[in-house]
Amino acid sequence: MSSGQNRPKVHYSHRLTYTTQERLVGVFVLGALLLLATVLFVNGRTAHLFDDTFEVVAFFQNAQGITPETQVKITGIDVGDVKSIDITPDNRIRVVMRIYERFHGLIRENSKASLGKLSLIGNATIEISLGDAALHMVSENTVLEVEEAVSIDDIIANVEKTLTPVLVKLEQTISDVAAIVHAIHPEDIEQTLHNVAGTTDNVHTLTEQMAQGKGGAGALLNDPQVEAQIKDSIASVEATLKKVDEQVAALRPKLDGIMGDAQATTDQFPELVAHVDKLVAELNTTMATVNPQLQQMPVLITKMNMIMESTDRILQGLQRAWPVSSVIEVPKENRLLEVQPLNE
Repeated sequence: MSSGQNRPKVHYSHRLTYTTQERLVGVFVLGALLLLATVLFVNGRTAHLFDDTFEVVAFFQNAQGITPETQVKITGIDVGDVKSIDITPDNRIRVVMRIYERFHGLIRENSKASLGKLSLIGNATIEISLGDAALHMVSENTVLEVEEAVSIDDIIANVEKTLTPVLVKLEQTISDVAAIVHAIHPEDIEQTLHNVAGTTDNVHTLTEQMAQGKGGAGALLNDPQVEAQIKDSIASVEATLKKVDEQVAALRPKLDGIMGDAQATTDQFPELVAHVDKLVAELNTTMATVNPQLQQMPVLITKMNMIMESTDRILQGLQRAWPVSSVIEVPKENRLLEVQPLNE
């Protein structure tokens, strides 16, 4: 037997060049990735391909965020999607929803459709309220009653509309008070206080004389000097009261206007408080919707980091496989020992 016949057969892969091996590995890697992407795409498209469905209709005034294939939910359960969106001649938005037949029993005659509340992540959704089990189920192409959601912008605009007249009247009241204060001259106030002080001194003098027992009541009335002092005091008091009356008469129209504005402003406070309470209630509802999503953020970030790490590893593997390796140069790693082939 010859030596050539005793030599073991070499596997065909060992006869391939290193470049050919890289290309072969690259073909397998790209094929696996394409197959995975195709499976994911087909699975998403055909998840409910064979489910029986029925259609319901809703008319919205504002359908911001709604697109074909927008999810339809009942109590958080995915029960269907949006089939089509049309504009009616009366400028309403006609939304046709495709509902899976197995959830038909959840939608009753009193069920209502509404646009999903504030969402941090993802598109808007359509929420259908759970119907009363005692009522009949809806039929094909039933038009559901729509419960329009009040947006935060509408609430703020409504509160602003209510607050603006109140603030204008309050500003006018402050301006009137400032005008009254500006109209009072310090000289008049000083003169009035001086007259009051003189009157007080005269009354104090008379009181001291009466306390000391100087003369009787008749002597006080008949004494010319005392009579003159009393007349001067009365005249001073009359002059002071006259100036006070003049000041009050001048200020009375402005005071009446201020009191009227203050009363009108006070009358609007209950309506303002009601609007503020409504705003607080809407904000609480919005926060109740946002809080569960915020609680899911750490888990979402962790999953995103894992996906990014997996993507990075896949990209690094692609860089080393043909045909990417022939286009992108992979940076060489500094190794203490060079890679040595195994001895066959």
